[in-house]
Amino acid sequence: MKEVIYFIKWFFLVKILRKQIPFNGAIIINDLCNLNCKHCTVSSRGGKNVNFKQIEEDLKELYSKGIRFLEITGGEPFLYKDKDKNLGGIISRAKEIGFYKILLCTNGTLPIRTSADYVWVSIDGSKKIHDKIRGKTYDLIMKNISESNHKKIFVNFTISKLNYKHLEQSIENILSNKNIRGILFHFFIPYINSDKIGIYNKLKDELIERINYLKKQYGGKICNTHSSLNYLKNENWEKPVWGSIIIYKGKISPCCCRCEIVNEEICRKCLSTPAVETYNIQNINLLTAWEIFRNFY
Repeated sequence: MKEVIYFIKWFFLVKILRKQIPFNGAIIINDLCNLNCKHCTVSSRGGKNVNFKQIEEDLKELYSKGIRFLEITGGEPFLYKDKDKNLGGIISRAKEIGFYKILLCTNGTLPIRTSADYVWVSIDGSKKIHDKIRGKTYDLIMKNISESNHKKIFVNFTISKLNYKHLEQSIENILSNKNIRGILFHFFIPYINSDKIGIYNKLKDELIERINYLKKQYGGKICNTHSSLNYLKNENWEKPVWGSIIIYKGKISPCCCRCEIVNEEICRKCLSTPAVETYNIQNINLLTAWEIFRNFY
């Protein structure tokens, strides 16, 4: 009931009073990772776990801005440790503060045991392609997903020049795991000094058509919404979005990227799926809201 009341209040403040209240927020709890993926900058940053006191302050800051839907990310969140505190302690504290839903992003190489409401696991292809990008981890990840008792496990699939040719085969293999509820496609974000594998222009448009076809084939298993795919194809959405923010060690970045890995040029070229989905929500696209509700609730 509290979520329904929140949505009504948020709708009134945003639509009627024209206030810009972020819909969701993300917190980075570490830069530690046990992988060295070809399209990721985290493993080379040398960061450590953020101390728990700072995380509490960051959570309270997100909450104070009206955010009630939280994403926890890293690094690899399951590696988090600060004295007697671990990832479970962060999730418990977030719920005590008052967040309604908590989404956890993980590479899936560690056992998936968590009280987070949603778990998003990164898989970037069928076994051969995924292992080329993320190391020999595919079998382990699929095993961890199969053995998890979590009911809402989804897959983050990042499309780049490393895997775009094998989209259809990859999806068939991934969705053969019955514990995976759906897949959200991302286009690789060209972080600073890492734009050799990005997808643009005609190739991007062709891939969006392929995703649209997969939506017809697999229905709600493909979590990208129709309107967001159209925005990505036409690139006619405003960036950065105000409906989403991210915090790391007390520093807030607009949209969904931390400041030190992007610049204005990258932001202009961004094809971030979570950002465009949020753009749809902040503009009160009711069809998109219904599609998201149907996929995740």
